[in-house]
Formats: sequence, structure tokens, C-alpha cells
Amino acid sequence: MSVDYFFWLDQIQPHHRDRVGSKAFYLAVLRQRGYPVVPGLVVSNELFQAFLSQLEWADPTFADLPALLRHLDVDNPRQLQGVAQQLRHAVTSTAIPKSWLLPINEAIRDWQSSQQTEAVILRPSFSLASGLDPSISDDTRSLLEAKICRAEPESIAHALKWVWAELFRARSLLYWQRLGVEPQQVQLAVLIQPIRSPIAAGKAVVQGNELRVQTVWGLGHGMTGGVTPDCYRVDAAGIVYFETISRKNVAYGIVTETSEQALLGSFPVGGSEQDDSLQLLMLKPEQQTQPVLTRSQVERLAQLTRQLMLTLGMAVELEWMLCSGAVSGAVSEAVSEVVSEAVSEAESGDRGSEPSFYITRVIPYSTLTPKFLAPAPLEMDASEIRETASDRLKGIAAAPGKVTATVWVIPLTPVPLLEMPPGCVLVAPIILPEWVSQIRQVGGIVTEQGGTTSHGAILARELGIPAVVGIAGAMQTLKTGDQVLINGDRGEVIRMLEPAAFDGPDDHDNHRAAHADLRIEATRHQGNSTQIMPATATRLMVSLSQTESIAQISELPIDGVGLLRSELLWIKSLEGRSPDEWLAQDKAGLIDRLAQQIQQFADRMMPRPVFYRSLDMRAHEFPMLAGSSVERNPVLGLRGAYRYQIYPGWFGVELAALRQVQQASFDNLRLILPFVRTVEEFIFCRDRVTEAGLWQPGFELWMMAEVPSILLLLPAYIEAGVQGMAIGCNDLTQLLLGIDRDHPQMATQFNMTHPAVMQAIQQIVQASRAAELPCTVCGHLPKNLNVIDRLVEWGVTGISVEPGDVAWMSQALDRAERRLILEGVRRVHS
Repeated sequence: MSVDYFFWLDQIQPHHRDRVGSKAFYLAVLRQRGYPVVPGLVVSNELFQAFLSQLEWADPTFADLPALLRHLDVDNPRQLQGVAQQLRHAVTSTAIPKSWLLPINEAIRDWQSSQQTEAVILRPSFSLASGLDPSISDDTRSLLEAKICRAEPESIAHALKWVWAELFRARSLLYWQRLGVEPQQVQLAVLIQPIRSPIAAGKAVVQGNELRVQTVWGLGHGMTGGVTPDCYRVDAAGIVYFETISRKNVAYGIVTETSEQALLGSFPVGGSEQDDSLQLLMLKPEQQTQPVLTRSQVERLAQLTRQLMLTLGMAVELEWMLCSGAVSGAVSEAVSEVVSEAVSEAESGDRGSEPSFYITRVIPYSTLTPKFLAPAPLEMDASEIRETASDRLKGIAAAPGKVTATVWVIPLTPVPLLEMPPGCVLVAPIILPEWVSQIRQVGGIVTEQGGTTSHGAILARELGIPAVVGIAGAMQTLKTGDQVLINGDRGEVIRMLEPAAFDGPDDHDNHRAAHADLRIEATRHQGNSTQIMPATATRLMVSLSQTESIAQISELPIDGVGLLRSELLWIKSLEGRSPDEWLAQDKAGLIDRLAQQIQQFADRMMPRPVFYRSLDMRAHEFPMLAGSSVERNPVLGLRGAYRYQIYPGWFGVELAALRQVQQASFDNLRLILPFVRTVEEFIFCRDRVTEAGLWQPGFELWMMAEVPSILLLLPAYIEAGVQGMAIGCNDLTQLLLGIDRDHPQMATQFNMTHPAVMQAIQQIVQASRAAELPCTVCGHLPKNLNVIDRLVEWGVTGISVEPGDVAWMSQALDRAERRLILEGVRRVHS
């Protein structure tokens, strides 16, 4: 094999970029300009292509690989997974000629002679063929994962094939097809470097006029392996002005001969059983709360980043390691010993020889500050509204915004809904979930029943449609053809004087002809202003219920989907048939349909988490799912986790769908169990989760904390294995106060800020915190800064809101966190 297929970082020139990939290219530039970069050897894309050309396929359809991948249905999880598995198996099971590995083996011998190298890391580095957007190759952070292995020829050969096979993971195939890129157009190289157990690792990113640093003990795998990093902010003057020190129970390190006794568990990077050199270590109690970096180290890192930006002439995100001694020296001790030494030095104030930062990845980008389109209020001149006092209807403000349009009144039947003209104001008793595909076209919503937390209100806010609910007699007062102004901010509907020129849903011929005359005086304001979104230590996530909402969150700087309500996904999957009919005739088809929808969220959010809340069916809101069954009190009836014991087949479909998405290489799914009344219900569900095989790296089993029994049973749930709490404010409030949250006349009494509710939330958050259990808050939170201040002060780890509240909540969380810092500083100096 020609040595032209291999490049040392010190040898790479600008015209080599396509052959070595962006990651290796930027590291080579920095190393050649004197920056601290570990030496490395690049296996170029040509060697990978030569390897692919020698693969022998048992299935003739794989012989024309480009055609196969071009026509692959990535929205079919089963097909996607099957093709991906065959491709990866072919790559990993084919032997690499030994002659091809000679340059790698020589490099290993050189490293071993000078560094006593026991492990190496293989980092994928790729670029795209000419004519494709080159920025894509710099933006795929976790699409292709690195592999760690022993510095031995056989282990390296295995690891190299696993890195190559990453290109054919189900997640990768889906990603490339979404971008219109064929995998053959991806020029994949592999950077091989010696690796050791560092003191710490992390990343630093420039945002606006500050540098934000995150760090964990040991290898950087901890940042994606469940460890909450320490966070620092450095201002333009290079001074640390903010820090958050987290509890870090574990660290990732490299297995060495001196650290075998410390091995608690061996976990492969990216799920590959070939990674036999990565280990997970439990840290000592005194290490868990010790700051990873000193302020002077953070400031040194900031200076390094600033110099690097000047060299490259652009803003960057930096990934780095902090190592004791020189990288060219001997392999360090086990990570537990390195961390112990670092902690003892920090406590005594004597760091000895200062550890050094080493750059492991640099990601250039041009946008310094994330931008977000935020809705702005729609101002209307009062002189444009002609009304009388009797024309003003008062209800409950359910979804913000203003719109003037023509009324369309419907009973609870889908027939007139199908005839509804676009842009009208829909007036109905309630909003049924199965109407979702039709109501996307409406300009506003008015209902007689429901409150701010009813399904119709939640759906309207998610779709961005102004809505007023709880107007008794609205269907008698408002007539089809009336012209109205909806003020979703104030909860008002104002009937105007000029009706439209059609009579009603029964006069089909007339209203069809009148579509051309339908006049929308003012449409929903979508917003054209930008806001700078502050980053916060408290996770800010969104609550969603349908795949059509994915597009509107793509540009939001959020930390994931904190609550993915499953009911609308079910309704879309059923296609008008009952769940029991699907289970009897085509269970696999139902699983596929549900998995396809869940996968869309997992794909868009990757690697950010998606918390899927399993089916919580209240019969009066979801008659399509309930079928002919009628419940006298659906709020307290067969819903949540108890229903799974009555209808285990339905729960089994959800678990199978989640597992199918997992097997398509999406490891960012979490499961939240709704409306759990007893520990026995949780254990039943936990055992079903185990049987479904969902306990994979990254998976977590949470529960909604919304039934008041949680206040007494939390320790028992923790003992039973719950891994997180999501406080459901809506149900918790109605059950604590004994108020039907959907009853319009009780809307003023439904108050999350009631002392009883706030004390219950405080108890749950603080008990979870004491048990080191993550705890988030979901539901329709009031726009009350004092409430957010209290949640942050108590220690909530995340808040999930509707997309329209992201901008407000981001500012509120930033204010609350800064307030805590200020109070802490004042206490120190008092």
C-alpha cells in the first residue's frame, strides 16, 4: 500500500484538505503554527475507498451501493435499520490487508518508544465532494464517533473498520439523505493519535463578547455520558465572572496496566464492543464537588482561544484536554489517581508544575451569537374596530396573538370542518385532537369549554394560533360569517359590524363561491425581530406533540425536547382505525408508524435529549383512542401508568417503537411515565421496559410527578429505580386544589402559584436534588418572574415550555441565575 495514503499532521498542506478531512486539516494548521496539538497520523479517504471496493456482497442488491442508498426509504425505521446493519457488518467483518497497516504499526512503535503509549484514539475526519456545502463537514458534531483501543495492530484494525462503518449507521444514512448528500460524496479519513487519561476535558465556545467553558474530570466522554459539567463564563477582558460547579460522580479514563484495579465497568465509545480501553470510574466524595479548573486555568484557556481565533481569522468552538506533564512524556496514571492528585493540590493551594492544555478539535463558524425569531405584538388602531359593549365576549386567554377574520361555527363533527375555509376563526364546543390536520389552516380558535391547560389551548399555542377558550354560549352568540377580532393576550373576542358574504356550513355551494370574498383584515403576526438568547445552566427545553412542530424549533437554542406528548402521534399512526384493530391485524405496522414519527424528533434534536411521554389518554379529550368506552370522571379514570396494566398491548407498541428508533442509532431518547399513582405501577412499567431491551447507553426512565402521592413516595420511587422527575404542574395543581383544570368557571381558581402548589413543587425539587436526581418542570407556567426565581433557587435542573415561551423563559432563567450569583457574592462579603 502506497505511503501516499497516509499523512502526518506535520506534513499536511492546504491542497490535502479533501484527502484528510476538516478535523485533521485544522489540527494540522494549528500544530504547524506551534499550538499544543498531539501528534497524529491520518489514514486518508483513498484507503477507505480502496477498502470499500474490495467488499464482496452476498446480496446482489448491494453491488450497486449508490443506487441502493439513493432509493433507501429513511422514514421506514425497519428498512433503514436492516440496510444499515448489513452495510456495517460487511465493513466490520472484512479483513484489512496487513500490508495496508504497516505505516500505522510503525507510527505506534515510534510513539511507544518515546511515550510508552498503551492506547490510541481514532477520530473520523471528513470533507465533502466538490460542489457540496463545505460547512456541513464542520457542523456534524456527533454524527461520526471516535473509537479508543489498545495500541496493538489487531485492535487498531478492528477500530479502524468500526470508524469506517460509522458512515453507514442508520442515523448517518438518514442525515445524508435529508441533506441530499450521497454517502459516496463523503470523503472520510481517520486521524490516529496516542491518548492518555487527562486530568480534565471539555469545550470552549465564543458567543458574542464572552467565552463559555464546560468541563468534566477525565475524558470528554463524560459530557455526553451523563456527567453534568462545570460551567464558566469569561468576559472580553479575559476575566472569569461566572461559574457553576456541579456534582460529578464519575469520570471516563483509559484502561492501563496500572489502573485495572480501579475498573468499575468497561463501556465502549458509541456502543461498539471494540472499545476495550475506555473505563468508567467512580470518584471519591471529595472529588465530586471539587471545581475541575481553577480560575487562572480558565483564563489561560481563554487566552489560548483568543490567540487561536486571531490565527484562523474566525470564531471557533474548541475541544481540549488538560494533561499533567508533556504529552510526549510517559503515560499518566489512571484517571482516578490523576484526579485525586489534582484535588489534593487544589485543596493545599500547591499545583506544582502547571498542567497543559491540548487541542483535540477546533470547529470554525461564522455566527457569533445564536439568533431567534420572536413574535412581536400586533398593534391595531382602536378606530379600526367598530363594536358595541354587547359585542365584546370575555373568556380565558389561551394562546397569544391577535387576528381579525371571519367566523366558522361547527358542532362536534368533522364533516363541516372539512369544508372550513382557510384563515377563518373556528368556533366550537371543544377542540378534538383528530382535527389537528385541519385546524392548522385557521386564523384563530374560540371554544365554549376548556381552560389554559386544555388540549385545545395547548395545541393552539404549539401551532401559534391565537385562541380564547371558556366562552359560555359562544356558539349561539357568534354566527358563521361574523367578522371578529380575537385577542388571545387578553382573552377577548370582539364581534365587528360587517359579516362575510356566506351563510353557513349547510349552504355548501354558497360558501365555496364565497371563498374568494373571504377577507382577513389582519393575519397572525409571525415576528421578524431577533433576540439574543442567553445561555443558562438550567436546561431550557420545549414541549411538543406533533411532528409538524419540528420545523419551528429548528433554530431555537434549546437543550432538547423536555416533553414529547404522544397522543397526537398515536392518532396520526392509527389513520382512523382503532388501536385494537391494529394490534389484531398489523401490530408491526403500527409500531413502524409510531417509530417513524418519534425518529423525526430524535433526528432533529441529536445529540440533545428527547423525553417521550408515553400515552396519557383522558377519554373526553381523545374519543378516537377511547372508542366506545365512556368514563364518568376521565380526569381520574383509566389513564396514565395504570392503563398500561389494563391494556398492556398498547404500552408494548410504544416500547417497541422506542426500541426500533434506538436500534437506528439514536441514543438520545428518554421515557417519561405519566400519571403514576403507586410504586407498584412504576415497577410494572420498569419491568416492561427491561423486557423491551430499552436499557441501552443514554436511555433513562423518568416519571411525571403530578399525583400528590409523590410527596410521600419519592424515596420509594428512587429505590425502585426512577432516574428523573418531570413535575407536571397542570395535573399537580388540579389534584392538590381539587379544581378541574378544564372548567371555565373555575379558571380563576386554577393557580399554580397557590402556596400549597409551590410548597409541593419545592418539596419534590429539593428531595430530588438531595437524592442527586434530575428534576424538571413541565406544564403551562405563569409568566411570573418570582416563580422562576423560586424554581431556580430550589435547584430545578430544567424547564420545558411551549415554543412561543422560549424567549421569555430564557431571559427569566438568566435573570434568576444572575440573582442567585449576586446574592451569593453579597453573603460572602457581608
